[in-house]
Amino acid sequence: MLHEAAQTGTTEAGGHGGMLKLHGLTGEQLRQRITPLPSWLSPFGSTSAIAVFLSDSSDLITSLARLTKALVNGYSLQEYAERQRISIHTARTQIKSATAKAGAQRQVDLVRIVLTGPAVLQRNSLPA
Repeated sequence: MLHEAAQTGTTEAGGHGGMLKLHGLTGEQLRQRITPLPSWLSPFGSTSAIAVFLSDSSDLITSLARLTKALVNGYSLQEYAERQRISIHTARTQIKSATAKAGAQRQVDLVRIVLTGPAVLQRNSLPA
């Protein structure tokens, strides 16, 4: 699933990511959400990255992953709320939760963390 999600945007055979159920060291049920991020061109060719979210709450991880993916892809919080058929207040609560979990203060910082996190540290240039 990781490999297929990383191929999204660089080949025709990319995947949409997905969710895996895992068990923690003490037996608790965990959820891992994998989602592709936008690809970009680098001096070495087309490059892509993925975001991996790990949580013990499937509802929370799904909504935070969906929200983060929308923001990274350029949607405003209002557009995200409308697409998900939730109130702007719910979307604001979700963004506060997502930014806090990522150690960010603002929405733009969350997007920056996702785009410059460990999955994309090799990135040498910005998208065209």
